[in-house]
Amino acid sequence: MTVKLLMLVIFFAIMLGVGFYSRRHATNVNDFVLGGRGVGPWLTAFAYGTSYFSAVVFVGYAGQFGWKYGIAATWAGLGNAFTVFLNTISAFGNIMSYIRLFAVGMASLAIAQSFNNMALGFKGPLVVVGILIMLVGHGLNIVMGLLSVVVHGVRLNLLEFSGQLGMEWTGTAYAPFKKLDKIRK
Repeated sequence: MTVKLLMLVIFFAIMLGVGFYSRRHATNVNDFVLGGRGVGPWLTAFAYGTSYFSAVVFVGYAGQFGWKYGIAATWAGLGNAFTVFLNTISAFGNIMSYIRLFAVGMASLAIAQSFNNMALGFKGPLVVVGILIMLVGHGLNIVMGLLSVVVHGVRLNLLEFSGQLGMEWTGTAYAPFKKLDKIRK
């Protein structure tokens, strides 16, 4: 028991030392929270991920089991670390899904710019044709944008994330070129 308490005191002493050392370098809130904006987005994302997973897995779960069951709980911590590794890979898949949604939005922007460029090519009395191109083109683009929000949102929530909830989909397999044994009348 005294060894555990001594380790806890040493941990807090190290954390206080890091805090006092960092206090000299962080002069305002931006320096403290954002590292003086000298840290890139990838490092920020990985720092968040590792801090969160480390706190949950190693301090939360493994610490709880270590306190209850002793050194034998190391196996539970290693098992949790493997699970966290797999969940991290799954999180990257989710991030890629949202990047796909971002790409759909960027495609909508490119379509809008194309219609603008087509319409700006008409001069003089043909400006009416340019206005018509802008109205029809942007109208179609808005409709496609609204559809993409619904379609991709449903796809993300129902198909990709449902697997993480343990849901299984049932139905018949889609086989468009399958030879039918019986002729339907």
